[in-house]
Amino acid sequence: MSIINEERRDQKEMLNKILVVDDEPSIRKSLKSILERHHYQVDTAEKYTEIKDSLFTQGYDALILDIILPEINGVEILHTINKNNLNLPTIMLTGAPSLETARESVKYGAFDYLIKPVEPATLLNQLKNAVHKKHLVDTQAILNKKLKRKNEELEDLVDKKTKELRISETRYRTIVETVQEMIAITDENGKIIYTNVSFLDVISEGLGKNISTKDVINKNINDIIANLHDLPVDKAIEKVAEGQEFDFMTCNCAKTSGIKKNMTCSLRGIFNEDLKLTEIIFILNTK
Repeated sequence: MSIINEERRDQKEMLNKILVVDDEPSIRKSLKSILERHHYQVDTAEKYTEIKDSLFTQGYDALILDIILPEINGVEILHTINKNNLNLPTIMLTGAPSLETARESVKYGAFDYLIKPVEPATLLNQLKNAVHKKHLVDTQAILNKKLKRKNEELEDLVDKKTKELRISETRYRTIVETVQEMIAITDENGKIIYTNVSFLDVISEGLGKNISTKDVINKNINDIIANLHDLPVDKAIEKVAEGQEFDFMTCNCAKTSGIKKNMTCSLRGIFNEDLKLTEIIFILNTK
């Protein structure tokens, strides 16, 4: 028996909760009877003072609200609901319809405006629609909240990864700047986007003048080192674009200055997730 009672209690808790506010006892009783027969859980009240707390705490799915009430009329109650952004679809009832109350009801977000006596079928249909709207809005609010939380988590993750990337980049550049090898990084077409100091020193030595970063950035690497080598750079870039690593040696380095040094050059490609070449790392050694 206790299990059956528990199941009945659980079923009752799952029913949509409706609040009926009307100052006429017979109407309250009639509406409560009709709604309960159609599987709604119903609370009733005569005036605003009876519901001013429960209105915001009981989680009602819809409100059936008479306009003419003692103390505070239904339109004022509707205005209070609207001001507090309470998602509570409200069906207004009145035995004395007027353009003014209809206009104010629409202004303050009434779901519908029905004239007494109301056909039960009409009321039940509109109540069903009102509850459905309530659930849709609540679901959307939950999804928006989850989405906001996920976006915040994603932003935190991006910030964390960005900081880690900056640290890694700083560490990488520190290492690159301190090695003896000449290192240059170009885009997929051979346009220089980064060089270390060793690269600039050797280029400066070979050309017989000081070369700075601004002299080489966004320049084609073949144009920068064309007078210093016999390296088949264009051919090498084509091979790297095909996914190959490329290593070669020349003995004709620094043709302009007359300095004869052996040079070894290694090219390595960096590819994106679509396996498209995005950068090329040139590592050159002179002996």
